[in-house]
Amino acid sequence: MRQEVHPALHFQVQIEYWEDKLSTPAGERRKTYCQQMLSDLDREDTQFQKVRLAFRQAGTGLVLKSWKNWCVIMRDRERPTFYRFQVFNETGVIAHCTRRTAEAVLLEAFKAGFRTVDDSNALHRLSRNPKWNPRQISHAMPPAST
Repeated sequence: MRQEVHPALHFQVQIEYWEDKLSTPAGERRKTYCQQMLSDLDREDTQFQKVRLAFRQAGTGLVLKSWKNWCVIMRDRERPTFYRFQVFNETGVIAHCTRRTAEAVLLEAFKAGFRTVDDSNALHRLSRNPKWNPRQISHAMPPAST
């Protein structure tokens, strides 16, 4: 049975796994690979902690960017005790993901590539574009695996 890990510790748990793996004979043979994994996870953890800090400061309404898409962190309207990240681009809303906690939805957004805090007022700017269609939802992200 898999134990739930608090999203804030997601990368730390993975780092511990790779550190343990590196100390085994098999890990020693694949030392370069294990060290690269540790380096990547450390970088991702640092980035994720910056996103968490930005959310603690801004709260709901925080906008994150990934290439040509943005997402906004909000409470879920259908289930008010849940949180959602709503993905949009210049054509409108394109996807969403809902989780029980703000931390969990932040982690899902981060894993989906939304790693840069955006303060360019993208939602307001893009929603004024004539191409914008607020009802265009092409898909919803799958539920979290347990």
